[in-house]
Amino acid sequence: MSLTIRKALHWTVVVLCLAQIPTSWAIHRTHLTGPFGPPPDQFDLLLHQVHAWSGWLIFGMAAAGVAWRLARRSEPCAKARFRLVAAAAHWSLYGLRIALAVTGTLTMYVSGLFSAVHNVLTKLLLAVTIAHALGAFAHHFIWRDCVLASILPKLRDR
Repeated sequence: MSLTIRKALHWTVVVLCLAQIPTSWAIHRTHLTGPFGPPPDQFDLLLHQVHAWSGWLIFGMAAAGVAWRLARRSEPCAKARFRLVAAAAHWSLYGLRIALAVTGTLTMYVSGLFSAVHNVLTKLLLAVTIAHALGAFAHHFIWRDCVLASILPKLRDR
């Protein structure tokens, strides 16, 4: 997988994860309707499907990311002292995204009891993602290496 494809996967996952937020609110609304209440809103049902399908796409991209990590030994441009922390952060992000897709699917098709685990994993993913972004900014502004630049899309020269 080329670095350009890797960047595209990275930023596609960012967009899909952001799309998970408003679509998750629709899932809650669809489950508030019961057998004796009004049927769920059709738009909320559509958003529910968008949430599920984008979650499965995130799962597939996380699997591709795992394959990419296994094929590469170290972070680009990262100093040796950061490589262990970077590896732990990336493996956590992959693991959480995979676990979220699994628990979301289990919640949807097996039992709503898995939703509590799914919600905890969502909060963990948010915390690790924030730490990941802060680490990228620290690399750029404090340590002044090329880690952040290595994942940013290349802008055209003017």
